Order: sequence, then C-alpha cells, then structure tokens
Amino acid sequence: MRKAFWILGGTLTAGTVVIAALLFMAFMSVFTMIAGTSRAAACQVQVDTSAVGEIGGRSFEPKQLQNASTIVQTATELGISEEGLVIAMMTALQESNLWMYANESVPESLSYPHDQVGSDHDSVNFFQQRTASGWGTVAELMDPVYATKAFFGGPTGPNQGSPRGLLDIPGWETMSRGEAAQTVQVSAFPDAYDKWETTAVQLVEQLTGSTVCTPGTPQQAAGDDYPWPNELTDDQGGTLSPLRYYYRECVDFVAWRLNRDAGVTKAPWKWTWANLTPEGGNAIDWIDSWRAAGWKVSHEPQTGGVAWWGTSVGAYGHVAYVQSVLPDGQVVLEEYNWGGKHTYGTRTVPASSIDYFLSPPP
Repeated sequence: MRKAFWILGGTLTAGTVVIAALLFMAFMSVFTMIAGTSRAAACQVQVDTSAVGEIGGRSFEPKQLQNASTIVQTATELGISEEGLVIAMMTALQESNLWMYANESVPESLSYPHDQVGSDHDSVNFFQQRTASGWGTVAELMDPVYATKAFFGGPTGPNQGSPRGLLDIPGWETMSRGEAAQTVQVSAFPDAYDKWETTAVQLVEQLTGSTVCTPGTPQQAAGDDYPWPNELTDDQGGTLSPLRYYYRECVDFVAWRLNRDAGVTKAPWKWTWANLTPEGGNAIDWIDSWRAAGWKVSHEPQTGGVAWWGTSVGAYGHVAYVQSVLPDGQVVLEEYNWGGKHTYGTRTVPASSIDYFLSPPP
C-alpha cells in the first residue's frame, strides 16, 4: 500500500473501475471512474422538466429544477459524495426553495439574473449567503456555480475555510444531515433542514440519474496538483517517478508537495529519495531519515509538514501532507493511497491521532 521502490510484492489495489448506467425518464447517464480519476471532460445535467412532476410530494417549476441541476453538476465536477450533495440540496430547499434570490437591501444584486427578490439582511442566492459574513462579493454570490463551490468549501473552495463550507467542518460525514447543514449555515432555525431530507434524497437520485459525462481527458480531483495522477502504480507494472518513489504512493505525493513548497516543480528536483529519505523510501522509514538529518520530529503539527504513522496503520506506514492546522486541535491532511486506493484524498483528523509530525525540510 505504501511501498518504496524496492518493494515489489503486494496485491492489486488500484481504484476499482465502476461503470453505472442509470435510467431516468428518457435519459441514460454513464459514470466512469478509473483509479479515482474522472474520465469526464464535461458533465451536463439533462432534465425533461415536463415529465418530472412531483418529487417528494412537492411540485417544482422548471427554473427550480434548473437551479437544483446546477448544484448537482457543480458537485459532480468537484467530486462531492452523494451524502454531501443531499446536504447541499436540503440546505437550498430550506433557504430558498431552490429559487435564485436577489435582495432589495442589496441593490447591486438586482442587476444579476435572479428568480425572486428577498429582504433578509444581505442574503442572496439559493443558499442565502451573505457578503457581510464573508461568503463573497455580490457579483460572486449571484453566480450559482460560485455559490455552490462556496457552500462545499474545502481546500480548493473560494473562501479557504472562512466562513466554513461543508468540507471544512471536521466530522461532517458522521453528523446527521440536518446538523451538517446547520453547521454550515448557522441558521436561527437549526431544526428546519430535517424536513427536506426525503425530498432532497429523491431530487439527488433523479438529477444524478440525468447527469451525462462525456468521455475525454482524465480530470483530477479538486485540490490534487500531483503531476502524475494517471501513471501506472507498482502493482500495475509501473515504474519510478522522477522523485524515485513509485508513482501514486503516499511517499511520492508528499515528496512532490515538499518540492512544490520549495518552489521546484520540474527537474532538477530539490528533494528525491536519495537526499530526502536515504534511510529508506517506505513511509515507515521516513522518521529515521528526519532524525539522521537533524530535522524536527515532534507531536506538534506544522502547516506544510508531514504527518507520519508507523506500523499502527500497516507494515509500510503512511505519510500525508499537512494542509492546515485548525484551532480545535485537528489537522487537514492531503494524501495519496490512504486505504490502498492510489488516489488523492483529504481528511480532517485530530492531531493526537497521528504518531508524529515531521517538520518541512530546510
């Protein structure tokens, strides 16, 4: 799972190829995911609004469904899970009933395309986001795609965690859907989102069933800047990356990030196996190289540093890049090959759950 270049054994752990065909009304959609990388050059939500009728016991007009489709399409392109999408849909249903709102208290908003006009503080769009709360400018918030990206947030979100989008909230996946929505929105009516759950689930099921992704050049997940996301792994017969670790291993990704942070994004590289981890290329060995070099090893996280696990996560250990350190004692990690998938992912975990932190090398 986290082998260095001299480990040749192992079981195939590349991302499973999934092809799902879903029939919705008169439309067929096909999603193809290979090793966690979308093969969609473009995705479009196609809805026969005249045939939709009632969803969850509620009737929707074509414009409302168009707004819902924008949320689905944007989330699909961001790689958001169905759970996250349902939470976003519940939020938009409660906040605006899927209408794009301008606000009479924000005259500038009236100059942008909108469906309804409200007057609640300076809230606009179908998520009722406020400029005064830092969600964005009026022009940005009146853009449905921007509004959706702001709601989800995360490492590539437009607000960089302030205010927090869904992906910025530690443990949102384990919350009830209504609680997760409320944690993003901080509404005066915290229990209002729950009543929309059934409708949101049915909307997501039908609209994702009408999403058509056309084949094209592989598209990396949001936030993934690793230069070699489609190279064969060791288990697939792949070779070494220019950094001298096997492609798409946790060690190669972190080595790339350390080079990037040093301002090096092409050869000649500053950090390779030879001078970064000469004590051993497996993740389990990295701590020995840090100590031998006199670099800081501690239980104190540092942005841009390395989260390190030993045998507590497997024989080869694991390393991840520390994207940020949160005030509540948690850290946001970016990594490859967590869970043996050889793909990019992010996690927010307590700093205390990580064996050690390795400081960025000088």
